[in-house]
Amino acid sequence: ISSYCSKCNAWRGAYGLEPNLQSYIDHTVEWCREVWRVLRDDGTFWLNLGDSYAGSGNGAANYPGDYPKQNSNTGSLSIKGRAGEVPIGLKPKDLMGVPWRVALALQADGWYLRSDIIWHKTNPMPESVTDRPTKSHEYLFLLTKSKKYFYDMDAIREVATPDTSIRDRDNTKLNNTPGRSKMGGLVTNHYSSRNRRTVWTIATAPYSGAHFATYPPALVEPCIKVGTSAHGVCPECGNPWKRISEVWYEPQNKKGYRTKTPRVKGREAGHDAGGVTPQEMKHGTAYRKSKTIGWEATCEHKLEPIPATVIDPYFGSGTTLLVARKLGRNGIGLDISADYIDLAKERLSIKALEQWEQGKPGETDLEGLPLFKKQPEQKELL
Repeated sequence: ISSYCSKCNAWRGAYGLEPNLQSYIDHTVEWCREVWRVLRDDGTFWLNLGDSYAGSGNGAANYPGDYPKQNSNTGSLSIKGRAGEVPIGLKPKDLMGVPWRVALALQADGWYLRSDIIWHKTNPMPESVTDRPTKSHEYLFLLTKSKKYFYDMDAIREVATPDTSIRDRDNTKLNNTPGRSKMGGLVTNHYSSRNRRTVWTIATAPYSGAHFATYPPALVEPCIKVGTSAHGVCPECGNPWKRISEVWYEPQNKKGYRTKTPRVKGREAGHDAGGVTPQEMKHGTAYRKSKTIGWEATCEHKLEPIPATVIDPYFGSGTTLLVARKLGRNGIGLDISADYIDLAKERLSIKALEQWEQGKPGETDLEGLPLFKKQPEQKELL
């Protein structure tokens, strides 16, 4: 519902249906302040936004009617202004740059803007446009309250592709640049895994429920994995347990020698020659390997950890909470729509649980519900 007050000309409507772009940005900053209020100082905030196009002012800025977001390329904002209105500074058909306008506004409001991630959709909805490419991506922003925060990089490492580029064929120079010693930079060291990149190729996922803004579980899973401790947090102060990793370098062939550097974090071959033998430096045969050997508390309470908590202020059909539970985290979901809450309860088996607790299980086999099924162990990518 969107309308103007006949007395003071104030706008009354729902979030996402603002009459102008600046109002949408202001409202987003406003609710993000509530996220700031409940977020731990070492927590992370992940914000997914799609872009929109400026329309003629006679209707929605994107497309008439409602399209399921998982099957469309429409953005996060649908400007429904008065006839003839176009956002100030924009022209009809302009890409409005909504994600970055919001991100910069949040940065100005005090958030640390740490990363912009491209969600590359492999199955976007075809568009009838003939004068621009079809939209196949959205943005995912990583924001934090402070410059130091919990980030478990090893939880989402990717499988690395062996480096066969020209720079590795001459192990006496850095990038084949004359005058640069091999000890001064990169040598031929191969990695079994690498830090996750900022382009995430994830297909959209279908959802049969009556919700038009669902996102695939694969999009939220890495955010939860990297932003919360898999081992849990202190029940007293909430500090997360951190991963203890062992890193070593193994030779590619018999000419190399294996070197172990236990519990080394952030050490990269070539940039820290102390982790690689001269023989490996010479022959370029070191493979970086790592594994998790334990967890340690980051506080002095030394209490048994409890699951970390994930909160989604617009949880809709409950995808975030579904993934959080799968990963062994607690979840809190908020939504203004009672219909969406019912959808999420159904999806999370909460309705059946409530009936069982009230002594009305009916024919429900409680142990067979997803809520109580034993989840398979998550294999870590090393």
